[in-house]
Order: sequence, then C-alpha cells, then structure tokens
Amino acid sequence: MSTMNERRAMFEALTILWPGYSISWMYDGTAELAASVNASIPLHDSLSRPELVVAEDTTKLHHLVTVIGQDGRLRAWPLHWGSSAAWHGPDLIDKLPSAGQHVMKLGILPESGVHVDVPGKSLGVWLTTPSPGLLRSLPQLWPGWRVQMWGDRYEEHLLRCGPSVTAPELDITSGVAEAESWLRQRIFQSFQDSPAGHVASLARMLGAMEPDSEADWSVAQNTERPDAGEWVQFEAACGQVRSGRAAA
Repeated sequence: MSTMNERRAMFEALTILWPGYSISWMYDGTAELAASVNASIPLHDSLSRPELVVAEDTTKLHHLVTVIGQDGRLRAWPLHWGSSAAWHGPDLIDKLPSAGQHVMKLGILPESGVHVDVPGKSLGVWLTTPSPGLLRSLPQLWPGWRVQMWGDRYEEHLLRCGPSVTAPELDITSGVAEAESWLRQRIFQSFQDSPAGHVASLARMLGAMEPDSEADWSVAQNTERPDAGEWVQFEAACGQVRSGRAAA
C-alpha cells in the first residue's frame, strides 16, 4: 500500500466493497485504532529521526523532501524511504544532504513527502504508511510553524512545487491489476510473510516440538482465507475500478 497506483486502486475497490462506509487509513497506527472505539491505551512515542540519505534511483520507492528557502527558490531531495524526515523538526533544513536540485523529474510517485516553506513558515507532511506518534508530535517538533497533514495526497505536495518537480501520472488501471495479482499470490500461495505463510510456519514449529501430534495439521487446515464467493466479490470490485477508469 506504499506504491501509489496500487494504493489508490485498492481504496477505490474497498469503497465498492463497503458501500455507505467511510474508508480511511490510520496513520497513527494502534493509537488511532484505539481512539476510534474510545479505548485508552498507554502511548510511548519515541523520536524516529531517519538518516537522511539521497536515493539515487527515483524509479524505486523514495521519500520526497522539498524546501522553499528564504530566497524563494525551491530545492528537492529524493531520500531513502521509511521514517518521515519531518521528525527532525526545523533542523532538517540544515541537515539535508547536498545542495538539492532546483529541477527534478521523478521516475515514480514517491511513497511519502515533506514540504517546507521557510518564508511562509509552513510545513506539509504526507504518508502512505503508519507513523505512530508523528502527527501528535509535529506541533512540538515544529513550534511556531503552521503544520498541515495531507494524508496520502501527494498532489498537494507537487502542487506547491509547480513545474520544478514532476512525476508520472497516477495510473489506477495498472495499479488495480498489480494489486489484484499480488493479493491473489499472497493469499492463495502462502508467501512466507503472508498470514497463511505465518500459520504454515507455526504448524512446522508445532510439528517439530511434538512429532507425533496432529496439532500442526489442524492449525494449517484452519488458515483464514476468503471463500470463493468473497474472492469473486473482490475481483468484481477490481473489475468495476478498471471499467470506471476505462470509461473516464
């Protein structure tokens, strides 16, 4: 869900599968999930300042940082993706590697970004992965700055860069095809890091501990997967997304 074409395609499919529901992403992770049901959980936020390393290949996932300096000129850095550079606070401006680029053509849409407007003393942040504590911490990390959270709306970021930073157009058609294919493989072929893969690993562990036990077999047979009807519904939703894009 960090690759924008697939991410946006799946949000469209989920909207079809859950008519009448609001579909959203929980950027604050478990804390936001708990808050949605008015549950209280202890929060132990810790700073997650990433190492600021330039990503040489923008055809792969990266984190986009742009800064409008006091001279009004924009500079851009594609960085290794992961934790948001916004964790650094205003010190980020002086920590950025190299001089940045005034004009940049990205190979793919980034997975997250930070836009700093020094003259306007404003900050824009967007994400595609949970970043526990970041949103709550931004007012303290950037005191006196006007902070905006853009969800996953990379469009807000590129809009503020104007023609200086360009990226490929969003491609929902290819995104829905890639996501549907990948989910089919992960669900039905038991990839090692998929839920089914984890259950298979647990079954092997149980079998090694109790060679004569049938526990490993029973665990493996109870892996939760969509039934045939549910998978057909998902495929139909993906088809509607494709059809809608073709009609547009």
